[in-house]
Amino acid sequence: MDICERIPPSAKPFTQHSYLSIDEEELVGFGLILAKHIIRKLVGGRREIDVISIVGMAGQGKTALARKIYNDHHIMCHFDARAWCSVSQVYNVRNLLLGILKQIRGDKSDNVDDPGDVLRKHLMGRRYLVVLDDM
Repeated sequence: MDICERIPPSAKPFTQHSYLSIDEEELVGFGLILAKHIIRKLVGGRREIDVISIVGMAGQGKTALARKIYNDHHIMCHFDARAWCSVSQVYNVRNLLLGILKQIRGDKSDNVDDPGDVLRKHLMGRRYLVVLDDM
């Protein structure tokens, strides 16, 4: 598992023994250190839009790591709005935007003409975290 975000070139590559050990979404070892590092980046980082990608082979615990971060107390307190969306190989952009909008606004309206515009207006000036899982 790698994070495509400012990892120093001096960092050692992962070995088979340094993969995450996950038990009911509890992270241990390097996974816990990585989660804390990402949380610090998200909470203490810049105010501009930022993207942090967690990439790696299947089964390495990317979703568990992201979920641990998403549900962290500091994250929940820091962000005004949060949304978690699973994105399949074939997806509909409108439905994806409606899913995010429903989570952020808490309503069930599917009759939005332009969900992207409504979402943009709703999030403008707010701190938000959107997790796109399985991309």
